[in-house]
Amino acid sequence: MQELLSGADVIITCPQAFRDNEKNTITCVVNSTSIAKLPCAVPPTQVNFVITKRTEESSSSMCYATYPCTTTSHPTTSRPCSCTDKTPAGIFSYTFLFAANKTIHENAKLACTACAGPVTERQENCDSLNFESHDGDSRTAGDDADSNSPGNTNYKDGNKTSRTAGDDADSNSPGNTNYKIGNTASNASDMKGSSSSNLALIIGAIVGGVAAVAMAIGTAAWC
Repeated sequence: MQELLSGADVIITCPQAFRDNEKNTITCVVNSTSIAKLPCAVPPTQVNFVITKRTEESSSSMCYATYPCTTTSHPTTSRPCSCTDKTPAGIFSYTFLFAANKTIHENAKLACTACAGPVTERQENCDSLNFESHDGDSRTAGDDADSNSPGNTNYKDGNKTSRTAGDDADSNSPGNTNYKIGNTASNASDMKGSSSSNLALIIGAIVGGVAAVAMAIGTAAWC
């Protein structure tokens, strides 16, 4: 840890991507030897994990543990931060189990403070908290996405225009207009042919009737 702190009094390390609504491990390593040489406003008695949210200018304490580290322990639910390691050279390692919430903490800044003074702090991935992304929006045309969703417009339109006359498509849909017109024309032609046949039958019946009347008159005259 001594090499890790080279050139720094405090170093805080965060995950590259936080897990939303889960406990994420934050570590803070403090060089007590260098802290003792700093002109702190008051002698430090605790290490604080502080956060500055993107919507706020002031920082607030999330958790604190006793400084200097005399005993080590693991963080608990009731005490989410504690001193977890120390060396004979006075290097103290603190761990904070941070329950991160993306809505509240995304792009926020985490810091570890042990002295109200000119502390040289180094941070890793804590300057702007980043959260893991999810694949819920990476749906493709083959997924069971709602056909009315914006991302599926092309597929919906494609289904409309690719239907044929043999499909059970609604004849009023835009993609089936030609077939509707074709069917209408075909039906009109059938109706026209049927009307012509019926007219011929009617005319034939009239002519037959006239002939029958003429024969009847002729027979009456001979009698």
